[in-house]
Amino acid sequence: MKDTLLFMTNEQMGSINEDKTLSFFNSQYVEQYNKNKQSIKLRQQWKTQGTGAKFMGMDKDLSHLEASQTFKRPTGICLTDTPGYFIYAIQVDEFFGMFSKSLDSKEEAEGHIMHTNNIQMYDLDYNSANQKVILSLGQDGISRHLALLNPKIAHYQVLTEGECIDANPSWSKAKANTIVYDSCGIGVDSNGIPIAFSEHNICRLNLDTCEIDEVISFEGFDCIKPKEDAEGNIYFIRRPKAHKGRQANPTDMLINILFIPVKIVRALFMWLNFFTIRYTGDSLSTNTKNGTKAKKKSEEELFIEGNLIKADQNQKANERKGEKYAGILPRDWELMKYTPTGELISIKKGVLAFDIYSNGSIIYSNGKYLVKVIENEEEEKIIDLPIASYIKVIESHNS
Repeated sequence: MKDTLLFMTNEQMGSINEDKTLSFFNSQYVEQYNKNKQSIKLRQQWKTQGTGAKFMGMDKDLSHLEASQTFKRPTGICLTDTPGYFIYAIQVDEFFGMFSKSLDSKEEAEGHIMHTNNIQMYDLDYNSANQKVILSLGQDGISRHLALLNPKIAHYQVLTEGECIDANPSWSKAKANTIVYDSCGIGVDSNGIPIAFSEHNICRLNLDTCEIDEVISFEGFDCIKPKEDAEGNIYFIRRPKAHKGRQANPTDMLINILFIPVKIVRALFMWLNFFTIRYTGDSLSTNTKNGTKAKKKSEEELFIEGNLIKADQNQKANERKGEKYAGILPRDWELMKYTPTGELISIKKGVLAFDIYSNGSIIYSNGKYLVKVIENEEEEKIIDLPIASYIKVIESHNS
């Protein structure tokens, strides 16, 4: 088997082989889920639709049972010990599922590992040594903790705890039974409602000793998506903290309190307007004079991992800096390398996701392309692929 890339966007998952052929994977779980919804709709339609149902007061909107109304997104993807197969996690409406799937045969039945609406599953990584999957697991919708899953029996053990978001775990290639991940503390009020979030810091968890060490942190910056190579170098993405916060004086606080209803209404309108423009091309605003301007603005702004990104503006800035394959991420989203001696090295600016080959080569996503960094910092464009939030290299000698 030749080298292959697995990838995940906000809506799709797929692979790219050595000749740069792009393939997308459909989830059989989603297909069956939509068939079940359609079956429910047909069973209910006769008694909830038409003039008779309306006369009896039993008419009911069943549009939510349309396949087009199904919310779905892949939330994790990783390899297995079986060559040519991978494991993926997916959210479908309020349900989460985990399945094994063939890379080569789209018709082959998926292997069911688990599905539930009680937990959320994100950020998978597989360890061949112990045949376990490490993942980020949510139970209350806000906090996430690391969990160790045996995919053969669908049994998992939660490893971390507290008011925090533990995410993007990956197995260290330098230290056995060790995981690196990013963690963000959650500040809550007396009612348990989240009111603040700390920076994301890089931590290392040793499963043999159950010790957690904070390895990398920067004030005002989030450090995310760490990966540790065989030499003990930790690669990660450093980007400005989304909400830095500030000290407010009493007058500011009073003004903010008074304007809370206005801000809520404005935020709701902007949120609805954003998605209306994105999916229909039309603004909620009836002002046709400014319609073109509003549409243009929406096209150059994207929400990526909870951050509002000015795509066109960033791409032009990257082009001015001489980037051969200019992406849409700001330059302060930076791929960093932290060596065992404590040296910090900037590898690349404007990075959304990355992975490392065994020979030290790096492949990264800049929101527009997948690019491979080879010898002497030369770059090779692999393929055009918008908003690839996760990349995994499958090297032929590992298959």
